[in-house]
Amino acid sequence: MDREAILAEIRSAFEGFTRDGGMSWSEAILANVYGPDDDGVESRWQDDGKDWEAVASDPEWPAEPKKGGFSFLDATGYRYYLPAAMTVALNDGPCEYLGYSLQPSKEEGVRN
Repeated sequence: MDREAILAEIRSAFEGFTRDGGMSWSEAILANVYGPDDDGVESRWQDDGKDWEAVASDPEWPAEPKKGGFSFLDATGYRYYLPAAMTVALNDGPCEYLGYSLQPSKEEGVRN
């Protein structure tokens, strides 16, 4: 299967999926560094909740963060950012952090 076919499969599988109520990327960074704020208002303000395809095409989105990222997202946030990260990896090359977050944990069976 070529890259374009894989990208089409990703778009189809995650079509219409939103982050509604889920943790944002910036909230994951806060959870890693400071702990969550009371209601997430400050960190949600920094992340405008674009659809995941817009996130994937945003050159400012840190798909390989130094803090936060997939390990700190809730399940909804994880599913929202996963197709964006897979798209970035297919377009720009491997994302080490994405690969790590998808590896099973020895203790838990799955990482997220």
